[in-house]
Amino acid sequence: MPHLSGNLSIFPNSSSQCYLYDGGAWHLEYNHLLTEAERTRIRAVLAECIQELDVIRGTQAYGQQIVDREAQIAFTVVGLNAPQEIKMSWDPGGAKRHVIAETLKSKLDGFDILIGGASTIDVTRKDINKAYGVLWYAKRIGFKPEEMLYIGDALYEGGNDAVVIPTGIETRSVTGPTDTALIMDELLEALAN
Repeated sequence: MPHLSGNLSIFPNSSSQCYLYDGGAWHLEYNHLLTEAERTRIRAVLAECIQELDVIRGTQAYGQQIVDREAQIAFTVVGLNAPQEIKMSWDPGGAKRHVIAETLKSKLDGFDILIGGASTIDVTRKDINKAYGVLWYAKRIGFKPEEMLYIGDALYEGGNDAVVIPTGIETRSVTGPTDTALIMDELLEALAN
């Protein structure tokens, strides 16, 4: 088995960034930032959609709807500070977000537009998504994706986690942190035996 350097790696913003923890400090390994012009264009198109789309119009927003993370723009119709029950009940089957995502795809060529979590749509640079992170990390640690496990809550068609499936990585679907913790406990127990 190859030596694994560091104890923790994180891939925030749909794997558009990677940080590795090694030698007691975090190190930025890569950062696929969107340009200021790209971010301005994405925010403008999202603002148009808020005004134009029936699936959005009239929905109460709890706080910020458009979150500019520099490497990703996240859009949540119900707002960043919406109570969890509002996030879960606004679009449980994803039909509303599919309408929004398809509209964004028609207006924003050259970007990945994927549905995430319970109420979010993520916009990143084209082909910079969670599959990119899986392939990058597999190469980094000397494993094949088929030897790894991916845990996600949006493994459905169009979901921001579903893009990892073609890499060959094994996947487990979860509904939240509690499910994830149970799977982690299973893995740690299996490794201990």
